[in-house]
Amino acid sequence: LRQAVSCSKTTVAFPKILMMLIRSALLLAMAMAGRLNQNVFEEGKIPCGCNNKVGLLAPKEKLEGIDIAPDAACAKPGVHASKTPGRFCSCDQGKAKNWNVAATAAQKRLDDALQPKIEALKSLMEKLQEKMGVEIDSSSIGKVKPKVTSFPREEGEGLWVCCCQSQAAGKCKRNAMENGWIKRGVHHAAPDRACEDEFATETTAEVTEPEEEPQEPLTTVEPLSTVE
Repeated sequence: LRQAVSCSKTTVAFPKILMMLIRSALLLAMAMAGRLNQNVFEEGKIPCGCNNKVGLLAPKEKLEGIDIAPDAACAKPGVHASKTPGRFCSCDQGKAKNWNVAATAAQKRLDDALQPKIEALKSLMEKLQEKMGVEIDSSSIGKVKPKVTSFPREEGEGLWVCCCQSQAAGKCKRNAMENGWIKRGVHHAAPDRACEDEFATETTAEVTEPEEEPQEPLTTVEPLSTVE
């Protein structure tokens, strides 16, 4: 009987001991994680960081028929280039803030350049009808037109760059933390001027800028797609 009671007490005590051990282990793990998190956050702080990944397209140089000002280095007021390696703002199809403006301007430039060729082709068809003594159905000429679908920038090539937005539009803040392992902060590090309010963004009145010397293109390599 005594042996049975002893076994019963041991059986009841074991789960309690196990729960205490588990609780102690969890508390220790939480304390260590808190210290690690604090260290990681402190080490990850950057003077200026932005969290809006929606970019703005800009040509590297003045392009005929395109009214968007060139900005090869993303150095104009209201925009900047990401300082975090491998982190780019998105100007993929339809994602750039000024995508419709850029695509519409490029499409008009393309249509204007093609229209004389289309008219010349129609005239050629008429002449061939007479020479060959046949009737040619040329009604489809000019109805199906090529479309502007993208602004290639893979590996720094192409005539366009994708700039990040600054200030409030770019969700920029001082003493921010970059996104990374065991921490959530901002998308990319930015130059200090991206966190200053002295420059107006494109949603405010236009800023009169002093004449600038030609900017060198960005040296960072942008991937084909910035989808994350």
